Amino acid sequence: MYKFVHKFGILLFVGGIPAMKNLLGQISILKVMEIKPNFSELAREYGVDRRTVKKYYEGYEGKPKTRNKQSKLDKYYDEIKAFANDFDFKIRLCKPRHSYTKGKVESSNKFINWLLPYNCEFEDEEDLIKIIDEINKKVNQSTNQSTGIQPIILFQKEKEYLSPLPSNDIIESYMNFEQKATVHKDSMIYYKYSRYSINKTVTLKTVENELHVYFNTDLISVHILSNKKINYHESHYRELIENLIKSKEDIEQICTNNLNELDKLLHR
Repeated sequence: MYKFVHKFGILLFVGGIPAMKNLLGQISILKVMEIKPNFSELAREYGVDRRTVKKYYEGYEGKPKTRNKQSKLDKYYDEIKAFANDFDFKIRLCKPRHSYTKGKVESSNKFINWLLPYNCEFEDEEDLIKIIDEINKKVNQSTNQSTGIQPIILFQKEKEYLSPLPSNDIIESYMNFEQKATVHKDSMIYYKYSRYSINKTVTLKTVENELHVYFNTDLISVHILSNKKINYHESHYRELIENLIKSKEDIEQICTNNLNELDKLLHR
């Protein structure tokens, strides 16, 4: 360690003690003495930029130790916490860039690679499920490299520590979902490759085998889920063509005939 005297008579120490602490201490003394320092000279003495010296002299206190930046998950916190309570598990955050804290997730990603050789070898969802079942059986019966035990055998022991699932009502409450739908010019909305009649911009929600249609918070229509490509309520169709037909006398008969013809066309 060595020392020298500043031109204002202040004793400076450089070497063993971090230079930045010395700089901050000297700035504090200069402020008390109401002396404006030579920023360039202090910068040379401490090996920092003169703008850094000036910034600290003007009141900068350094970066905060903790950041107040909001997480993207904050708005879902209450929902996630309720889900954890209902299913009786604790939430533990994974450390970034530490695979050992989320190894189960990483290992599950291998299933995607195992499916690639079967690309274009299945025709529908049922075929795909069969392929996944075969892969699942193979993995569960193969000896795990980490434990040296087949997963299907280890699972029998792990089951002793598993908690029962909550009631079906609780489970189904998390499975229901809503989605926005735009009504097209033909008064139809699209849902899972089928079309259903309606006459407003709406929110869709499935309840068992029914499609519930909401406008704001009001239930305005209910359709039975169907494999038919087009599903019209007669009242919706009537509202649609009322604006197209001048004569209102035969509108009921026209609606009935048109919908019957539409059904015949769809069943060909």
